[in-house]
This record gives sequence, structure tokens and C-alpha cells, in this order.
Amino acid sequence: MFRFIFITLPLLFFNLVRLFLFSRWNNRSTEKQEEGRTYPNSNPRNNHDDSKHKHASAKSAEAEVERMQRNDYEDSDRLNVYYNKQLKGFFVGKRQSHCV
Repeated sequence: MFRFIFITLPLLFFNLVRLFLFSRWNNRSTEKQEEGRTYPNSNPRNNHDDSKHKHASAKSAEAEVERMQRNDYEDSDRLNVYYNKQLKGFFVGKRQSHCV
């Protein structure tokens, strides 16, 4: 009985550590895939990201921008993709129009 416990507990601990390290490495690799292009961060004082659709990847958000531009969405030329650090996701929003 004790032999079984002494064998299974270290194996269980080793597998838990391995699972934790793998999940951490997997999250870093998905972040690195998005590093090919830089995305602006959202302004924390002026956003409504909690009411928008959160995209897991930048490609998904860019596909939505392209779809909206193909369908002649209103002000679709001002749409851009940005990253929200607090919500940890990509969002689609309109660029500010700078009136002089």
C-alpha cells in the first residue's frame, strides 16, 4: 500500500507541474503569434469594450473589419483593431476623427 502511494504521488506532482508549465508556454506562444504587427492599446478612460465582442486573436478582429468594409458599414473606413490589456483581448473600434 505504501509503495503505491510513494510511486503515484511523485508522478501526480510531476504531471501537475508539467501541465502548468505547458499551459504557460502555450499562452506565451499565442501572444508571440500576434507580435508580427503592433496594435494600439485602448484608452482606459474612454472605451466601451465591456459591451463589445472580444476577439481571441487579431486575425479574427481583422476579419470582422474586412467584413464590415465589404458590406459598406457606416464609417467603416475609420475602423481599426486594438488590444485591451485589462480585458486581454482584441476589439474593433473607430479611430478618432481629428478635426482641426
